[in-house]
Amino acid sequence: MPNEHISPTPVQQRLVNIGMLIQFHLAAIGHLVGWVLAFRDLQDGYGVEMFVYQGVPISFAILIGFYIIFRFRLAYSSFDAALVFMIVLNIAHALFMGFHGLILTPLFLITPLRLAIPILLYSIALHSYRATKYSIVCDS
Repeated sequence: MPNEHISPTPVQQRLVNIGMLIQFHLAAIGHLVGWVLAFRDLQDGYGVEMFVYQGVPISFAILIGFYIIFRFRLAYSSFDAALVFMIVLNIAHALFMGFHGLILTPLFLITPLRLAIPILLYSIALHSYRATKYSIVCDS
């Protein structure tokens, strides 16, 4: 019985979908704005060509790759394992970008702030899912 697959409730799925919408769409908008600003600086003679033509597109491709990985984790692994993976990766990403923001560019401090809401939503969904799973197992 403990190994039985328990589907997440619609509320739990909605929390995760809202978190992913916030996480990835805001990141995509940020990447595009950053690329446009960097391209404009390049046209004005201040930008770094490698950053404009390689850095931002590679970073954007990594963003899309992680979105696909998260969706596959949600679809093909257990819901709670996928959420733990997402929370841990988001916390690591927020810490990494936060340190970069303190040391290199304050603009990077936007990332930890942007990730705070999805981490909170994923945590609520995970807690709710585990409570539901525990109550179903105990009632059986």
